[in-house]
Amino acid sequence: MKNTIVIFLMLVVVGFHAKSQNMDLTDLKWKNRIVVVKYNNPIEVKNAEQTQLFLKNDQENKDRDLLIFSIDPEKAYMGEQKTSQKPEQFWEQLHLKQDFEGVILIGKDGGIKLKKEFLVQPEEVYALIDTMPMRKREMDNN
Repeated sequence: MKNTIVIFLMLVVVGFHAKSQNMDLTDLKWKNRIVVVKYNNPIEVKNAEQTQLFLKNDQENKDRDLLIFSIDPEKAYMGEQKTSQKPEQFWEQLHLKQDFEGVILIGKDGGIKLKKEFLVQPEEVYALIDTMPMRKREMDNN
């Protein structure tokens, strides 16, 4: 029985890893809110200040079904994990100019709710999310 559970958990982790490697933002519509942190210069995500401000608030992100993506000219990350998705895919999907550097909040409906240059405090984004009708319903149901 323990082996079955371990195998199941391994399959879940591998499946999640594979999905995160080839994810399209439209796959997340109605499931998650998304913060995209766009940098104009190559980054090491563990040292990227704006990204880390969001990632250190794990419970607030979970409460709001919020995923954090970071992109630079060369690579894309979900959380601190590098993905195989090309940064250009984000720029195209979000209709971003390549010279924009900052934070984009995408609602569960797929619409851009905030687009702001650095540095954005996560509390500002959380407060905005908490005013959204869908989020209010989520809070009322919990």
